[in-house]
Amino acid sequence: GSQRTDQTKAQQAANKVSALFPEFQTYTSFESPHWRCRVGDFTKREEANNYMRKLKARGFGEAMVVPSEIYVSAEQLNNR
Repeated sequence: GSQRTDQTKAQQAANKVSALFPEFQTYTSFESPHWRCRVGDFTKREEANNYMRKLKARGFGEAMVVPSEIYVSAEQLNNR
């Protein structure tokens, strides 16, 4: 689709995820040639995989775990 359509789809996905999982931050970004919607700031891959399965069960069939820089709170660091 067009970049504007893809951007809209990424933002709609972020809005839907925020409604389903308000505890997680969502991020939309453009990584040529695609718009992306990222969810959460997971410090452990196992936790990310668990939520990926939950997202897939809620209709986000293309969800995948993608390593990236994240924002970590002091509380998250203390719980490692």
